[in-house]
Amino acid sequence: METHLRTGVVAAALFLPSALPVSGDEIAVGETMLTYEEVGTGPVVLFLHGAVSDHRVWGGIRDRVAERH
Repeated sequence: METHLRTGVVAAALFLPSALPVSGDEIAVGETMLTYEEVGTGPVVLFLHGAVSDHRVWGGIRDRVAERH
């Protein structure tokens, strides 16, 4: 049980916003600050991630799409 608790605490710490590196610009939406990146020069494509991930989930795909958008 103690090992599972330690693992859970470490996993939770990895997903705290302050634990993740922030890059890009920010915009206020209501009382929430959202971070975004602009890549490419063509039509806009918006990538969204879930609550337990961050911008890195789209890294490889984003770079390929940016070549055309």
